[in-house]
Amino acid sequence: SLKATQLPPPPLGAPVPASKGGQVSDFASRVNPGSKNAPPLLYVSPVCPHAHKAWLAVLETNVPCDVRFEDLGKKSANLQDAFAAGTYEHEPLTAKVPVLQHDGNTFVESVFVATYVVETFSDAKDANNVAYASPAERYAGALFATQFNQLTPLYTGALRAKSHEEVEIALDKVRAQLRQCERALRTAQTICAGGSGADGAASAGPFACNSRYTLAEITTSTMIPRLALVLGSYRGFRFHKELEQMQLTQLAKWVDACSDRPSFKKTQEIASDVTGKDFGSAIIDMSAKFVTFRG
Repeated sequence: SLKATQLPPPPLGAPVPASKGGQVSDFASRVNPGSKNAPPLLYVSPVCPHAHKAWLAVLETNVPCDVRFEDLGKKSANLQDAFAAGTYEHEPLTAKVPVLQHDGNTFVESVFVATYVVETFSDAKDANNVAYASPAERYAGALFATQFNQLTPLYTGALRAKSHEEVEIALDKVRAQLRQCERALRTAQTICAGGSGADGAASAGPFACNSRYTLAEITTSTMIPRLALVLGSYRGFRFHKELEQMQLTQLAKWVDACSDRPSFKKTQEIASDVTGKDFGSAIIDMSAKFVTFRG
């Protein structure tokens, strides 16, 4: 199940004052995080799929990092100031997560932040290094990630649909894109196995770069529970059953492998502790604001 199991909460460290909107993670630093020559500081929401990407990158690289959990309905002044320091927007009226502060710089935009974390803090000698190991891997990973991330606006469109007809049209678009993701995944796996084209057998592992979990998964897999749990709750979309019926076998293996990743499970467990709800309920409740038609 993608729903986080309620376990005894992991140690999260000392609580942040209420004005800062959350708690410090168990890998928090107390030394002016984010400043020059200090550990990084990361603002996230425990239920935001975009911020989740940067959070996964931090966990996968094992970098000592102060992670601050924000209530997006009551954004802290610290987050507002940090976002304003890093955004290119002329008048940043709405602060977004993630925001990363490191070495005196401020970084925004989820994929860019996750990439920065991985490329800055990954150890090339580590067997579990999640950075791309070659230009071919970078191409293959980006190829798959680009296709999978096109599901996000289609998912939002399905939630925002205002009639039964609009819901079915939106879900058909999701199905069509899932088929495209299967083709992109097979192509990526074949390239990383040393071949080319989309028809080769991809058998070396479940991920875009075969046996290697990389940025391709970090920047995409956070949508899995949204497609499975949120669309299932509001639109009756049975994600795993759909994959099976469409015979998207490689994509189904990819989904299972990403869901079993320890970092993925840990973020769900911590999010459950921070929100006081099981992870599935937390993201379903958060997504209610997008849903107007419930026929």
